[in-house]
Amino acid sequence: MKLLITCVLLLAVTGVVRSGFVYRKSINGWIKPYKVIATYAEASQRCHRRGAVVASPITAELLNEMKNIIAVNKHSGPFYIGVSTRYYPDRFMSEEGVSLDDMPETNLISLLDSNSGKCLSMSSESVQAVNCTTKLPYMCYKERKPNMKLTECGTFDTGYKYLNATGSCYKVYDSMSWGNASTICADDGAYLAVIDDRVEAQAICSWLGKSEITKICIGTRDLEEDGHWTSVNGEPLENVFHDWSEGHPPKFFKNPCGYLNCQSLTLDYHNCNVGQQLCEKDPRKVIFPDTNDETPVETDGKESRNSPSAAGSPKTGMDWLGKLVAELRAAQNQNNSTTNSNKKPVTFQLFGLPEGGKK
Repeated sequence: MKLLITCVLLLAVTGVVRSGFVYRKSINGWIKPYKVIATYAEASQRCHRRGAVVASPITAELLNEMKNIIAVNKHSGPFYIGVSTRYYPDRFMSEEGVSLDDMPETNLISLLDSNSGKCLSMSSESVQAVNCTTKLPYMCYKERKPNMKLTECGTFDTGYKYLNATGSCYKVYDSMSWGNASTICADDGAYLAVIDDRVEAQAICSWLGKSEITKICIGTRDLEEDGHWTSVNGEPLENVFHDWSEGHPPKFFKNPCGYLNCQSLTLDYHNCNVGQQLCEKDPRKVIFPDTNDETPVETDGKESRNSPSAAGSPKTGMDWLGKLVAELRAAQNQNNSTTNSNKKPVTFQLFGLPEGGKK
């Protein structure tokens, strides 16, 4: 059994794409720690873009999960929690609208002075008020609500459209900078669209035509402004769709980005801060996996843009392998649960006192 699981998991490296969010039945939702530090506003914006909130210990179960994450990652410094006085000047409230006074173990928190900071941070030993512009790691939490259903694009976002001709999903975002669009696509588990060939360009333009969109920004750019164009995956443009309207890419153009021109079915170039942006998503990439995974959540210390090259082409799906891996993992987790049922649970100290607040 172990040999079979090992072989399948090795194959799965190129067929199954896992998300950093992990589902926990005990907290009725998904949680993900971010080690890359951010201000509170940046952390909140990042979580909100994924339909989540900055995690707060609003229940005993969430508190325990957050303590486990801090302990597993051996963080000596604090994490932001989603509790602040930004919207309620006279009290500390979570982003869900729960008062700090109604959270578990708050009787163990020493007096907090909002003059010391309007945001709260949490370590393994204490909760402290901090300035909201301080850069700290944080966790995002998304509650599972009734009737939530993943689309065929592996997301709850119904804005993504699956195209049979390409095997990928696409979403149009309104005009914004190329950098912001790239970040938002990555938060969706996607990337600025990389068009492989004329067939994909035609399929995208046929779909965009229903919205009367004739030109859209994609994931090609001359980053150094020296005439060397690449995709967001680092591929030279010669390896992907590169039928330029002028017959060749521009040189020495200020802040240039590639645009798909659906009227001529060619590539154009414009300033990167102009026009709508197109995100592309591998439907196998599931941001919020619908499984209960009790593996400790670890941060990797970096954020990476997911791309087709990270998991093979989305045109050659391996759904059968994903299902097999899920079944094997479930069987392994059940076996581990039975084996460890007699072990004494590990508890972690918070606010300097044992679990439950009793010495």
